[in-house]
Amino acid sequence: MDNLVRQYISEMGLARGLVNLKVCEAWDKVSGAGQFTLRRSFSNGKLYVSLSSSAVRSQLYFQKETIIGEINRSLSEDSITPGFQDDTGTVKDIILK
Repeated sequence: MDNLVRQYISEMGLARGLVNLKVCEAWDKVSGAGQFTLRRSFSNGKLYVSLSSSAVRSQLYFQKETIIGEINRSLSEDSITPGFQDDTGTVKDIILK
């Protein structure tokens, strides 16, 4: 069933949007900064995050590598997204604004 779903997602061109959604969900879960997050988007391996608190942004800056690893681990454990990580990329950097 997983292969059928992956094939459908691929044929319909939904992979990029699905991975974007999953990365943003993982950010909220992993960072613990969901309540301070104003906007987030994922493109070309970079997760762009706008935060409402400069203190939280500063704290998260020093945890970037750990957060990146946890987001990528979360994506690889998802039953749908692992096949699309190579196509659309994994999180390589987080840009905090």
